[in-house]
Amino acid sequence: MRKLVLLATLIVALIAPLLIAQSHFSARSDLVVLNVAVTDARGGFISGLTQDVFKVVDDGQPQKIEFFAEQDAPATIGLLIDSSGSMLENRDRVIAGVTEFAKASHPDDEFLPLVFNEQVRNVLPQGKFTSDPSELRDVLTTSLAARGRTAFHDALAEAVEKIGYGRFERKALIILSDGGDNASKLTFGQAFDTVLGSNVVNKIEY
Repeated sequence: MRKLVLLATLIVALIAPLLIAQSHFSARSDLVVLNVAVTDARGGFISGLTQDVFKVVDDGQPQKIEFFAEQDAPATIGLLIDSSGSMLENRDRVIAGVTEFAKASHPDDEFLPLVFNEQVRNVLPQGKFTSDPSELRDVLTTSLAARGRTAFHDALAEAVEKIGYGRFERKALIILSDGGDNASKLTFGQAFDTVLGSNVVNKIEY
C-alpha cells in the first residue's frame, strides 16, 4: 500500500533557496526532490528502472537529473486522521485500514498518528513515533473519537511540521478524511505552501 501512496501523488518538494552571505561572498543552492513510483496497468509496482527512462520537464524545458536512486528505504510516515463528527461511521474501518497499511509497510518505517477536528492531537506520547502496527491499532482504538468540526487546512500545516522531527530523510503524509474544511484559520493555499516547503509526499483520501 505504501507503494500505491507514492504512485498516487508525484509531489515536488521545493527546498527554499539557501542564501549565505558573509562579507562579499554569496552562494545559492536550489534542490528539487521528486519521489516517484511506477506501476503497470494492473497496479503492480515496477522496479529495476534506470535513470534514462525518466524525463523531467519544467515549463516545457527538459531538466537534467543530477541524482537518481532506486531504494526501498524506511520512511517517517504521518497519519493525519479526521476525527470530526461525520467520521463516526468510518471509525472502525479507518483503524483497520491503517493497521493493515502498517503491517504491509517497510518493517523499519516509523509512524506518527495524528487525529484532528478543530485541533490536531498526537495520540502517542509527545515526541514518540512507532513502528509497531499493534501499538498503532491500540492507540487509535483508544483515542480516535468522532466529534466536532473539520479544520483540515490547519491540521495539514501542523502535521507537516510534526513529522519533520522523524528520523528518516524520506517522509510521507497520509490524510484520511471524508469531507472539506469548515473550521480552519488558514486557507488551503497557505497550508499547501507549507507542504511545498517540506520534503513530504502526501496522499489525501476522502
